[in-house]
Amino acid sequence: MGAADVVPGVSGGTMALITGIYDRLIAAIASVTPQNVLMLLQGQPKLFWQRIDGAFLLSLLAGIATAFLLLAGVIRWLLVHQPLVTWSFFFGLILASAVLIIQRARPKTASALLWILPGLMVGWWISALTQVQVNPSLGMVFFSGMLAITAMILPGISGSFILLLLGMYSVLIAAVDERQWLVLAVFIAGAAIGLLGFSHFLKWLLARYHSQTLLFLCGLMLGSLRKIWPWETRLETGSLVAHSMAVAEKIMPWQVPTADLLYSLLSLFAAIGLVFAVHAMGQKLAKKPTGHHQLKDIL
Repeated sequence: MGAADVVPGVSGGTMALITGIYDRLIAAIASVTPQNVLMLLQGQPKLFWQRIDGAFLLSLLAGIATAFLLLAGVIRWLLVHQPLVTWSFFFGLILASAVLIIQRARPKTASALLWILPGLMVGWWISALTQVQVNPSLGMVFFSGMLAITAMILPGISGSFILLLLGMYSVLIAAVDERQWLVLAVFIAGAAIGLLGFSHFLKWLLARYHSQTLLFLCGLMLGSLRKIWPWETRLETGSLVAHSMAVAEKIMPWQVPTADLLYSLLSLFAAIGLVFAVHAMGQKLAKKPTGHHQLKDIL
């Protein structure tokens, strides 16, 4: 999720859906309520930790933070110097993920698939937005954190792309690379508040309209494919911002040189294979009983 959130156009929420942890993630975040926090203040840390699925959240946050610190520079380099292969890989990830999400939603009728359409339109519209310039003050950093985290947990809406739209992407990437701890702390504070608020709404939707919500989110992902379309006429410029803000002209795959097309297709199909391999592994692990479950069955 952390590696995906670094890329403008790819959502960490998409990665959560691919790996099958999305519902658990939203439920865990939404469980950080004033009542549960009160347990912590009253000297019941163990109960608080259990209520918020603390081990899961800690592992996830540690992975995201590690990816941001270690991979931000690498992914920026790949997007600038190997954009065709990199964007093709992410394109394949999202395309394959959409198929799996439709399967997971289990629409009972063909008409239920119509829930994909509004998500598709919203994702397409967001991906067509253009950049605005704002004052990169600490207040704006805080607001950007609130807005970007909302996008980060929605599959198909990239938190990094929202930052790019606000003109804050380069500010935050520089803060990560240069270890500007105050800027990062303000951003994290805004993200925490935005995340806690929005997660309750998502939890409510998933509890009452699970299939419809998944199909809408699938539409968001498919709509976002417009933003990360790998084949364009200005890939050789090596400009990350040019690609992310859609100023380059999109072309068909067969309009690029043969060697470049081969590399991009290999990357795309590698991503598709990776998604289905991760999905199959997840299903296999889900069916395998843990020691806790085996003990429970014995008792």
